[in-house]
Amino acid sequence: MEKSKKVMLFVWIGLIAAALLLLVIHPEWFTTDSISAFVKQYEEWMLVVYFLICVGRGMFLIPSTPFVLAGGILFPENPWMVMAISMLGVLAGSASIYYFTEFLGLDKVLEKKFAHKMEKTRAGMDKYGFWIVVLWSFFPLVPTDLIAYVAGITRMKAWKFFLGVFLGELPIVAVYVFTGQALGDKIF
Repeated sequence: MEKSKKVMLFVWIGLIAAALLLLVIHPEWFTTDSISAFVKQYEEWMLVVYFLICVGRGMFLIPSTPFVLAGGILFPENPWMVMAISMLGVLAGSASIYYFTEFLGLDKVLEKKFAHKMEKTRAGMDKYGFWIVVLWSFFPLVPTDLIAYVAGITRMKAWKFFLGVFLGELPIVAVYVFTGQALGDKIF
C-alpha cells in the first residue's frame, strides 16, 4: 500500500475512533433532541446543515436513524423533502465507503491475509449480493455502512449495490421520517 494511502487510512481510522470515543463519552450529543437543537442553531442554513450531516455521518459509521428522525421533527411540514435528503445522505455515505475501500486497497490487504475466506465471501456476494444488501439495509439493527465495506472489498457491481441499498433503506427511512413528523407535530 502506498504511503499516502496508509496515511489516509490511519487518519480515517483515527477519525472513526474519535467519533466512537465521543459517542461513548457524550452519548447525549447523538440523541434526536440534541441533533435537532444543533441544527436549529443554524436555522437559516438548516437544510444545508441537515444535508451535510446526513452525508457526512456515513464516513464515521454513525447510524442514520437519529438524523432521519431529527429531520422529521425539524421539518414536519415537508416529510418528502426529508426523505429525499435522508436517502441522498444514506446513498452518499454508502458510496463514500464503497469507493473508499477500493481506493485504499483494503481488498488486497484482506486477500493476502484471508485468501480463502475472501474468495468465499466474493462468491457469495456475486451470487446473492443484491438480496443480501437489500435485506441488510432494511434491517434496522445492523449498520448499512458495514455492508458497504463488504460490497466495496468484494467489488460487487456498483449498480447492484446502490439499488440494493436504495430498496432496502427506502421503507425504513420512510417509517423514521413519518415517525419523526408525528413526534414533531406533538412537540411543536
